[in-house]
Formats: sequence, C-alpha cells, structure tokens
Amino acid sequence: AKPPPVIVVTEPLNDRTLKYLAEHGELRRVAIEDLPKHIAQAETHFRKVLELDHKYPSAHLKLAEALIRGGQVQEGAKQLILELRRAGEDCQTLKEVGKLLLEAHRCRQANLVLRRVVRLDPDDPQSQHNLAVSYFMLHRLDEGIRWCRRALKLKPNYPLALYNLALAHMHLGQTARARRYAARAMTAAPGDEKIRRLSSRLGVEGFWSRLRGRRSAPPREARR
Repeated sequence: AKPPPVIVVTEPLNDRTLKYLAEHGELRRVAIEDLPKHIAQAETHFRKVLELDHKYPSAHLKLAEALIRGGQVQEGAKQLILELRRAGEDCQTLKEVGKLLLEAHRCRQANLVLRRVVRLDPDDPQSQHNLAVSYFMLHRLDEGIRWCRRALKLKPNYPLALYNLALAHMHLGQTARARRYAARAMTAAPGDEKIRRLSSRLGVEGFWSRLRGRRSAPPREARR
C-alpha cells in the first residue's frame, strides 16, 4: 500500500489543529516548512509539536533554527544536540545541524559533525567548504585552506570558497595568493559586496584587469 500523501504546511497551525492531528495519528503526515517570517511563532509551534509527539522528524532541528535566529543561541544549541542523538547517519540532517552549529558559533561541535558529513558524502563541495569554515573559526588556517581547496576541486568557481581562501592567505601574509583567489572570486561573483570589499582591500582591481588580459593558464594554486 502507498503511504498517505504528505500535507505541506507553510504557516503555523493552531494548538487545536495540532492536537487533533496528533490524536488521529496524522501529525507525521504534516511536512512543516521553514517559517523565516514567523520566528517567534515557529518556536511556539515546534515546542507544541514536540509536546504532542517527541519523535516528530526534525522538530528539534526546526526548533533550534527558530531559537538561534531569534537570538536564543544557547537553547538552540541544546536542541541541536537532541537532534544529533536521533540523526544517526542521516547525512542531510547532519548537514543541517552542522550549518546551524556554525551559525551558533559552536565551532568545535560543528567541526565534529561536519567531519562525519564529509565521510558520508565526500562529493559535496558545500559540506567540504563548511568544514573549512569550522577550521577557520578554530584558527586552524592550514586545515581550513586544505578543505577549501578540496571543495574547489569539486566546484572550481565556488565564490565562498575562493573568498575564504583569499581571506586566509591574507591573514597568513601571503598577499599574492590572496589576490589571485580574490580575483577568481570576483570573476565568479562580481556583484558580491563582501568579495568586492576584500578585493578592494587587497588592491585587486588593477591586478584583476591584468589577470583577465592574460591568456595564460589558471593560477598555480588552482592546478595543484
């Protein structure tokens, strides 16, 4: 028999409706989407969902997102730990948990989760980049650079990875490399304000013009 169709909800349900669904065994049919415009309502909503069904899929994750984006970082991080206990080897859930831990500045926990993610899904450049970010947040620049480069092997024109590589090399005093990566980031995302500010700080505008005028191979680092 086919499973019953999923009900997609994009607005918070009232308590009466949630209770009715729970009593009739229908609550898990409801796919509750992100509610970015209703952070306070989302928090109340997912607390009620967990009260009615403490095993509702991803409810701790959704509650954590609402809490973190509502400024309750510590409580949000606790909800992420509860979600982790249930996630097992569910790679998509681990990816979401890792990203939210980064957002909550729980960089050590994020690093541990994202290391699991890249083992489970070694071909995802975003996860490799997120792992790099966790290393940068831990001030482990060499490892961050290594994982950024791995992400670029899978996605050569990845603006965020190029931006963070430029930033890392700038902090290491390796200005020439920083400029090369900033120039590539400008090419990949010329309208990105953060990239433009970093490029201006590095004096890339003239360098970038010369680089675009060349017909040589890509920068040495990109060929490694």
